[in-house]
Amino acid sequence: MNIKSSPVKIAEWYNPVGYTDYISRQYVARYRFACELMEPSKSLLDIAIGSGYGSQMLIEQDLPVTSCDLDFQALAFSRQRYGMTDLINADGLIISFPDNCFDSVTMFEIIQHVHDGLGLVSEIKRVLRSGGTFICSTTNVQFSAHPPYHVHEYDPGEFLELFEWIYGHVERYCQYFTWAGRLSDLFQWNIGKTFDGFKKNRVIGYANRLARLLVDSTFRKNQIKVDEKYQVLPWEAQKLPVRIMLGVVRKI
Repeated sequence: MNIKSSPVKIAEWYNPVGYTDYISRQYVARYRFACELMEPSKSLLDIAIGSGYGSQMLIEQDLPVTSCDLDFQALAFSRQRYGMTDLINADGLIISFPDNCFDSVTMFEIIQHVHDGLGLVSEIKRVLRSGGTFICSTTNVQFSAHPPYHVHEYDPGEFLELFEWIYGHVERYCQYFTWAGRLSDLFQWNIGKTFDGFKKNRVIGYANRLARLLVDSTFRKNQIKVDEKYQVLPWEAQKLPVRIMLGVVRKI
């Protein structure tokens, strides 16, 4: 199956690389954030890799990455697409590695898929070395579409308190969004698929450009640079809604 033909889910994952909608670009931005935060040559466990694009980004930063997923199809795709070899079929709640094994762990958009978030975060702490870094993200329940495979969605307080409870601290980051951005992407995904020659239709094209200008204008008013609108930013008192919440912790 050619994932590049459209951002279609396979099981519950897809490859966002190359797409311009803000959700896909925010997926990629989370891994760029991890690439900047992690030290080269330090061992890293990437949990629930999906299509593997994120693990590949980390590998390209000279990080020795062990990639794990519960879905055999995801592992097979990553092996075929990127030539990955250090692939493990594993459940994040029962990680088949000894204590204090990894210098860092990444886990993006996974905690909402399990009932026992406390057990998941605790298990990651077990395999993380002292001084190691763990980055985790999840969708803010207030702005989620509530898909059926999200079994426990978090509000900001519950999500951040989970890390403070286990690690004693948490650095707070997030990805913002605007309603204009959401409407623009819905426009692309739904109306764009309905009409033939979507990209050639001037009326639709102008309407989509107008929506994008509204997105940029909203970010400027909130003192966020337009080129940062997809990026991971410090969680501050912004007027913009927080769509994705990220916690960064270091094991003491």
